[in-house]
Amino acid sequence: MADTGPAAGIVYVILSAIGFFGLVEWIRKRWNIRTGQPGERTRE
Repeated sequence: MADTGPAAGIVYVILSAIGFFGLVEWIRKRWNIRTGQPGERTRE
């Protein structure tokens, strides 16, 4: 990717953050990791 200045860096950071959190959400749904109370059950 060509370096077009600070704006490119900002966009890259934003996309990286979105991608990271998206990956975390996907893993949580895939493995059914509960972040709430132990007895909590969520159905989609």
